[in-house]
Amino acid sequence: MNYVVIVGVLVLMVIAAAWLGVMGTRRRPASWEVLERRLVPVDIDCFRNLIDPRQEQFLRMRLNRAQLRRVQRARRGATIHYLRCIAHNAAVLIQAGEAARSSPDAAVARSGAELVSTAISARLYSLAALARLYAGNIFPGVPLSCGDVLEIYEKLSRGLLRITPALRLGA
Repeated sequence: MNYVVIVGVLVLMVIAAAWLGVMGTRRRPASWEVLERRLVPVDIDCFRNLIDPRQEQFLRMRLNRAQLRRVQRARRGATIHYLRCIAHNAAVLIQAGEAARSSPDAAVARSGAELVSTAISARLYSLAALARLYAGNIFPGVPLSCGDVLEIYEKLSRGLLRITPALRLGA
């Protein structure tokens, strides 16, 4: 009986942690100016280069084993940094989309809903990729695949560009 209660509590804690990890803490929607200041710049081209399997193959051909491990560790650290930035930005954009969703303008509200949906996907993908990267530190054979994160983040950026004028006007 006690095991059932303990397992039930643990399951609820995992669900709550996953929910907070994806959605972030609920705050009163901030103004766009405040949200915009919270965004962290992400160099998409650099991130694309870091996750490109051809770059990895090139390094394997050019570097000896010790150099390769050192470069891979540095690249993994940079990739972790970019994924954290993407997850953070996605959380900020969830708030921006929620603010836009409450707009009286139907087009802005629809764009806000799309932004929220895309931002949740971007956050999920980036957190999953982070988990794979950390697992790769423990088990070196774990494959790294962040292409989905890059694709969804670029879609998120395009969605943000569509909705930014309305957010600046206070819609």
